[in-house]
Amino acid sequence: MYNLKDESANNVTIAGQWGNALSSRAGGDIKVFMVSYEDYKGIVNQCNNGYWPQPYNSNDRLYVFEVNLPNGNKGLAPGKYTGGIIPLKCRYSPTSCF
Repeated sequence: MYNLKDESANNVTIAGQWGNALSSRAGGDIKVFMVSYEDYKGIVNQCNNGYWPQPYNSNDRLYVFEVNLPNGNKGLAPGKYTGGIIPLKCRYSPTSCF
């Protein structure tokens, strides 16, 4: 896992808002950061091959993105959830949600 930085070595951020989403894997609602498909794809392309962006807080708690897809549906991006954004981390994941 590593912090996603821009060309000036600043933490990368993304526009969106916090919300809750039902996760059958977690057995209830989880906190998510809701973003547009276009914005999400833009940060995915900034991560190293095989890594996926995840929002996190200063205590290194990882959250997941809820992506508003072009067809109006919403999907949870791949990632590990540890509870609890401004900077982003990229975490390796062997699967893609898109």
